Amino acid sequence: MRKNILILISEKKNNDNFINWIKEIFGLENLDIFVIDNNLEKLDTKLLTADYILNFIEDKEKYEYIQKKIELLKIPFFGNNLIDIKLFSEKNNFKKIINKSKFKTPVFEKISKNNPLDLFNNFPQPSRIFSNENKFFSGKLSSPDDLKNIFDKNSNLEDCFIEEFIDGKEIYVLSFMFYDERIILPVINNNGNFERIEKSLEEEIKNNIKDFFKYSDIKSFALFNLMYSEKRGLYFLNIFINNSIIYKYSNLLEEILEIHKYLNLKKIFKRDLF
Repeated sequence: MRKNILILISEKKNNDNFINWIKEIFGLENLDIFVIDNNLEKLDTKLLTADYILNFIEDKEKYEYIQKKIELLKIPFFGNNLIDIKLFSEKNNFKKIINKSKFKTPVFEKISKNNPLDLFNNFPQPSRIFSNENKFFSGKLSSPDDLKNIFDKNSNLEDCFIEEFIDGKEIYVLSFMFYDERIILPVINNNGNFERIEKSLEEEIKNNIKDFFKYSDIKSFALFNLMYSEKRGLYFLNIFINNSIIYKYSNLLEEILEIHKYLNLKKIFKRDLF
């Protein structure tokens, strides 16, 4: 008997390519597509018809509201649970977890926009600013004027941290479970082109990520953002575990899977779905 697989999206407009990609990557032919915008009153009825749910809502509050319903109804779903999502949506929280693992992470400290210059002048430079919930990241800051411009242009910026800026090559790592095995697929950004990483560095990344999962209860996928400096080594910058990153980073994820010859994930998701 075919299961009813429900995919939740924010809006239908401009989502046809994404939905086709999801069908291809997940190995699915038939999806029940439900558009959340202006349809929340019909959500409960829709959820009760589902055997499995893929929640790709982009709005954080709506995502958490709906995910809570899904988990309370105990409907099987793709992705990570709401407790982990909330924990790792705040950078201050996961920095503490990272500090227990083998990963190095840039020095960081909370900064107030009311009186930021004293801290900035005594902080390792260059630096960057980020918000605790990962909604805002600045580029490289090298002077007090750079900092002032950030706060002038982002007057609503609250709950901010200053972080040491690490110069180097950006690395992304997609990780997910296949039966009892943790799959780890790193790529490096080489002048705008993503490539396979040389073997010794790839092994270091894989060992560090395996160590990270000893301190985390993440059960599903994760996308890591790292930085590699030839002088200073490997640094952990960020982690994304909310399903919305599959929408936001679909092109990057497709590149990672292709580079590592994981051309589709049909085996993995059909095991869960059928």
